[in-house]
Amino acid sequence: MKINEKKIILYKIETDNSWNLINIFDKKNNLTITQREGDMQCSPYILLNYNDMDSINFDVNKATINIKKYKKTPEYTDRVMSYILELIKYYDKILIKEYLIEALELLEWIENEVDVDINKINKYQIIKRIRNFSIDEILDLDNIKRKNSKDIMIQCAINILIEKYEEAKNNMNNMSKELLNKFKLYPIYNLYDKKTKVQI
Repeated sequence: MKINEKKIILYKIETDNSWNLINIFDKKNNLTITQREGDMQCSPYILLNYNDMDSINFDVNKATINIKKYKKTPEYTDRVMSYILELIKYYDKILIKEYLIEALELLEWIENEVDVDINKINKYQIIKRIRNFSIDEILDLDNIKRKNSKDIMIQCAINILIEKYEEAKNNMNNMSKELLNKFKLYPIYNLYDKKTKVQI
């Protein structure tokens, strides 16, 4: 909802005869997700996409604190990872470093719950937006690339990170249309697009 050109995220609750709008981030409001273990309470922040983050009732620091209050089930950590990627996309839109710092903090929070190499790639794409890689970091990326030689998305992501853009372009040309469309939704593609301005 927009009020005087300011966006605010509200949740609509309907009853038989009426409806109410509530602040989805209010502590009194509980959200649940359905998972293998049954319904579980979760943070409302994990459902946001980057276009929601310019809302006046969104606070990235409060979001991190709130997200870390919940149990790290597989379904929840998947949602947290999606939220982290949305934070990176929002950084690309507004270039405020605070969003990358919060994304790094959450990556560290879930690092024992998710695939090690995927977590590292996401960490490195944040670092890439802040500074140049060290020699050790480049060697680590090369090791991840060799270890995942059959995974074209990981190959492409690392080629982008180490600025081998022609190789990344070849990787994308070898992806199915469905896989390529999926890859383009990840914020790592923004690094390629920004540097090359070539549409695949």
